[in-house]
Amino acid sequence: MPRLKSSRNSLLCLLSLFSYLAAPADIVAQTRTWNSPIDGDYSDPSFWSSNDVPDTASETASFSRFGSYSVSFDDATTQVVSDLQLTNGGVRFFGSGPGNAELQVIDDALIAGAVLDLDRLTDPSAVSLSVGDSLTIDDEGVLRVSDTNLDASSTAIHAGTNFAATELIFTDAATADLGNLTIASSGAGSFEGALSLLNGSDVSVGDIQVAATGVAERRGVVQVFGSTLTQSPGSLATVGSANGLGEALVALVGGAFSGHDVTVLESGVINNIGGSLH
Repeated sequence: MPRLKSSRNSLLCLLSLFSYLAAPADIVAQTRTWNSPIDGDYSDPSFWSSNDVPDTASETASFSRFGSYSVSFDDATTQVVSDLQLTNGGVRFFGSGPGNAELQVIDDALIAGAVLDLDRLTDPSAVSLSVGDSLTIDDEGVLRVSDTNLDASSTAIHAGTNFAATELIFTDAATADLGNLTIASSGAGSFEGALSLLNGSDVSVGDIQVAATGVAERRGVVQVFGSTLTQSPGSLATVGSANGLGEALVALVGGAFSGHDVTVLESGVINNIGGSLH
């Protein structure tokens, strides 16, 4: 009997091993890096490391070169990647044809220490950006969206450094849905993390937290100039922290903020100058 029990245990171990080997392995995204700080077409393999365009859900598009350059997207195309990373330089995405193009990020997008401009070269050509999970702007990163659309499941704008702000800027009738939004939830520089809506832009959000973590020197700013910021029903807005540390400011200058449950704590201020708050 002990021999039979030992054989049965061995069989179970072998079956477990076969099940493990047959199970699909986690897919690790392959990083493709833009290899030169010059203008080029996104779909041209010669501009990418390994001569391979990142255009699948198993690839990461990375921009890490110093310098300023533009990346064009073909007419009415949708490029799909797992992740988007910009960690140096100034990059401009624009459409090269009469129709709009889209960059669809399945997981996360990070802009840290870099500037990304989404705008038009000629009307109606534009590039929109959609992020399936989290959009993070950090370490003096700047994302400017002009007359096109940005969507993200959640958005984090970290506090600036001691040298410059970290910013998300919408202008010229840009539109967006940012999901739940945190501003200056991390970082400790003297410059702010800022969300700015300018010139007829229209942005929707879920919950909003502006410098709500109660850490000294963290500054969060929301500026709405002639534009509209709208919270989804049932969402919460927290401006400032309960312990009075940090600084939070929401400024409406001829703009509108449609909130649902807005709490202004000790370190928070809402300035309404000819705008609408309801």
